Amino acid sequence: MLEIANFVEVLPVGGSVKVNDTLMLVNGLEIYQGAFSLSLNIRFAPDMNIDHRQFPRPTELKLTDDTGTLYNLMNRGSSGGFMGDWQHNYVVQPLIDPAATTLTLEVPKLSFDSGMGRGGQPEATSLSGPWLITLKLPSKIEKSGDS
Repeated sequence: MLEIANFVEVLPVGGSVKVNDTLMLVNGLEIYQGAFSLSLNIRFAPDMNIDHRQFPRPTELKLTDDTGTLYNLMNRGSSGGFMGDWQHNYVVQPLIDPAATTLTLEVPKLSFDSGMGRGGQPEATSLSGPWLITLKLPSKIEKSGDS
């Protein structure tokens, strides 16, 4: 799906929002034939004392556009932890609707795995948002993946 042979272009779009001393950013979209890729960067304020072992997981993500299209996000991988930065990568389908002018990513909350609790079960905590990131799409792009 996101194979090099299927690469079309990078869309130079970006957006960010800060809620509860937590910054979320999207910097560009990779367009492929049949899907696109979105990377969500998460950065915490130093005084939040987030342990690098407490991996933040965005939950109930929702990506929509201004035409009403709801996009499916499939986790492609995550990394980070040192210096308070994490990155989550997603494969997104369907392709961007050619009539769309904006995409909006909604992250209602972050869940943290904070180690093992009683009985060997993982303890989870969360941080509430919501974080809403709006991406203004370029007026002429290869949204269909046809080149």
